[in-house]
Amino acid sequence: MKKISKEQTISELLNSSVFGENISKEKMNIMIKHSTIFSFWNDICGKRFSLLSKPYAIKSSVIYISTKSSVVANELNLYKKKLIEKINSYSMPLGVEIKDIYFNYKNFNDNNNKEEDFIEDKPIHLTNKTVSDAKISETEEKMITECIEKINFLSDEQKNNFLKKIIQSNKAKSLREYKI
Repeated sequence: MKKISKEQTISELLNSSVFGENISKEKMNIMIKHSTIFSFWNDICGKRFSLLSKPYAIKSSVIYISTKSSVVANELNLYKKKLIEKINSYSMPLGVEIKDIYFNYKNFNDNNNKEEDFIEDKPIHLTNKTVSDAKISETEEKMITECIEKINFLSDEQKNNFLKKIIQSNKAKSLREYKI
């Protein structure tokens, strides 16, 4: 077996015979783009579906998604148009356009997911009182205030309204993250 030295660059490593074949820069670039798109799958489909599905290939503007069952595949298929829009919001900056999604439930590898890991993806309903009572750090509030003060085209009243909305939004976000 060939030894890998600490001084080798990733490019040298990929081009060596350690992985069994030489990988061109073009192929490596495509692989990195695809894996980057795959890494956003949780954000694209939500927590519940991210446990029940995984992207595994992109070929000819089609992304292939492995699902745990045909039921999950059918449910995701209902949201196909919306999923394509979300995927493209992540993939277009990388120069990859997705035109279709193919769902396959026969090759799902479930080695990381357990039944106790299943997350019910229900929305959290926050009242105005709950949000107004929430706290954000002073440094975060100071940073937001400084950023808004730098905006020249807003009047003072608009800046104050904008500041209130941004702080309220950050409070709501912190509440959702802690799942009150």
